[in-house]
Amino acid sequence: MVMARGLLPCKSTEQDEETAVEGDTLLEKQPLLGNGHPQAAETGAAKSAPMLAWASAVIIASTCLMSYNKIVMQPGNFPFAVPLVMLHSFCGTMFALILLLVRPSFFPSLTDPDKKVTIDSEYILRSTSPVALCFTASLVLSNTAYQFASVAFLQMLKQGNVILIFGFSLMAGLEVLRLRSVLLILGILAATGLTVKGEMNSSVVGLFVQLSCCIFDSAKVVIQGILLSGTGKKLDPMSYLLIISPQCFLLLSGVVACHTLVMPVPTLVLPAWSNFVECRWLLAGNVLVAFSLNYISASFLRVGSPMAFLMVNIIKGVMIVTASAIVMHAPISSLQMVSFPVQLSLILIWSLIKAFPQNFEEDGVACGLASLVRGKDK
Repeated sequence: MVMARGLLPCKSTEQDEETAVEGDTLLEKQPLLGNGHPQAAETGAAKSAPMLAWASAVIIASTCLMSYNKIVMQPGNFPFAVPLVMLHSFCGTMFALILLLVRPSFFPSLTDPDKKVTIDSEYILRSTSPVALCFTASLVLSNTAYQFASVAFLQMLKQGNVILIFGFSLMAGLEVLRLRSVLLILGILAATGLTVKGEMNSSVVGLFVQLSCCIFDSAKVVIQGILLSGTGKKLDPMSYLLIISPQCFLLLSGVVACHTLVMPVPTLVLPAWSNFVECRWLLAGNVLVAFSLNYISASFLRVGSPMAFLMVNIIKGVMIVTASAIVMHAPISSLQMVSFPVQLSLILIWSLIKAFPQNFEEDGVACGLASLVRGKDK
């Protein structure tokens, strides 16, 4: 079970303060490189080494999981999206509980007296249940989409989440409508539209399922941004995972119970026990990769900066599409070869504007990019 990320504006935080739940809710203003002094550069390189290692691990694990999920969801393997997410949620909860016993320091929001968050029924209903609901729906739809489209195409669509996040943020009052933002969003929308048009093995069902997934995923990011925008103590990534995972499992268990005992749910297909037995090793590996990605992502958030996180998202998209084309032989049209880099470039510019608003407010887009290239973070 993997947490999807977004791009929301947020306030700066110091490294010794509570880590926010998602990387998009953080904004450190520390440069990734030294200030030019040899000793400072050496120190910066030493501090960057763990971040680069975890960033590489995030990219590799994300690419592996998407390809793995595509294999699992193929007919003849385990094409049951709801049970697969339930399995991820249950095992993720168990693994997190074991990790809590072995390494409680990984869960400061639950174990550190100075950072401990009070988890009661009101907190769960108001702060985590809405996120868990959207999270669960996005995971089920994401796994379902693997049955109808290639990993490369799905990743191209996921990159367009920034459009939906912007729209939801406008409605929630988190964004201000500006000409520059509108032009960038229109550019991203056009590039995303071209990637859809260039899809060789197009599927209306696959497109609809993935768009629905993107809507829930983007809604999750915006709701989470609203919940985390206030002051006070916040959940660290691993504590967040431990609290969200069982809620996802309970939500889907309710759906399965309703389907079995009350009224059949359309499109929901449940596996027989023999399906679990036949695919036990395939599922075991899939669960381990999924939890490993969550653990790696949480570790990266401990040492990485938001700028590094944004770059990892861009590189990850390129790696997933490339691996899908080379390893899984997913067809990529010439139109997509042009539109996808344009889409990523515009998303990168959008991300930089959100991360370093002062550079762009005063100097404009072109000069703002130039100032960042020169290393002048305002």
